[in-house]
Amino acid sequence: MELLILDNEFGEIATVEIFSSLQWNRKYYDYGNFELETNIEFFNLFKEGTYLFRQGYELGIIEEISYNRSDNNEYSLKVSGRFITSILEDRVITGEKKLTGKHEDIAYQLVQENFIQPSDSARKINGLALSTKVGLGEDTTLEIKNSTIGKKLNEFLEEKQLSQIIHYDYLTNRLTYSVWQGLDRTEEQSNNTWAVFSDDYDNITDIEYSTDISDYSNFAYIVGKDNLTVNVNCIHNNERRREMVVTSSDSDQTVLKDKGKQELDKNKIIEVINCSILNNDNLLYKRDYDLGDICTIKVRSIDKIVTMRITEIQEVFENGEIKILPKFGDDYITISKFIEREASR
Repeated sequence: MELLILDNEFGEIATVEIFSSLQWNRKYYDYGNFELETNIEFFNLFKEGTYLFRQGYELGIIEEISYNRSDNNEYSLKVSGRFITSILEDRVITGEKKLTGKHEDIAYQLVQENFIQPSDSARKINGLALSTKVGLGEDTTLEIKNSTIGKKLNEFLEEKQLSQIIHYDYLTNRLTYSVWQGLDRTEEQSNNTWAVFSDDYDNITDIEYSTDISDYSNFAYIVGKDNLTVNVNCIHNNERRREMVVTSSDSDQTVLKDKGKQELDKNKIIEVINCSILNNDNLLYKRDYDLGDICTIKVRSIDKIVTMRITEIQEVFENGEIKILPKFGDDYITISKFIEREASR
């Protein structure tokens, strides 16, 4: 594997071919990150660098460099950072803004107005463009107020199991923003090849399963301007009714319903499977499955068969060995929800 250190204009500074450890943590609903342990001789080169480039993968931003010398005169150099999509954290919305359209349309509008063609030219990100739209999401309304754009969009897109990414083209030095969605690789469909993971098939090991309904809600009262109240009912079959109240300053019933659906999407049942994927020629990473894909998982030891999206993939390179550690499902919780939950305990 070859890693390149690039400067802030994407010029090549050096090639890193030898390292003791690399963790490449790809995330569907977040930016992802990397951590590299390598020779001390690269210290000054990384200090000059801005990016870490890996062919065919996300572009990393060098954010932290740490040097250590032990009592045994052993030196170590650690370099870490997030992937390039995290530059969406660099811009904020001040005041209030309301946008309507499909999820993809709204995301593109925010990126266009704040990163590509902002009214203040000092906010522009040079070399960034939008990819062609493909019509992802559904018609909705987003209310945004004094927020960091990247975080708000991560939350907003997750409601419809969508992701956002900035791709880097090494040959043209262009950055391209897009909203995307992983493939359906479950046994119930015929458009894509299947990706089935099971302890019966000996292609996964070190399996951890968990489910949590503590924050789950399925019925929302949305209280708008002048106490106008609308309901959103997402109760399935004969399940227990779990209500929540959502407040808004709006008086449009359609907007209020959209707000209720968005909040219910944030208060879903959490179901997660972590495991290690064993090398298997019949099921190859990035060919037969990848980040964002929905797969079939069969854990025979607990009689569990589920379809879940791969929300994270951790690639670990150590001592000449490669491990692929996927995470199926999502235990995401917003900061505001976390604070609210902890305060109530």
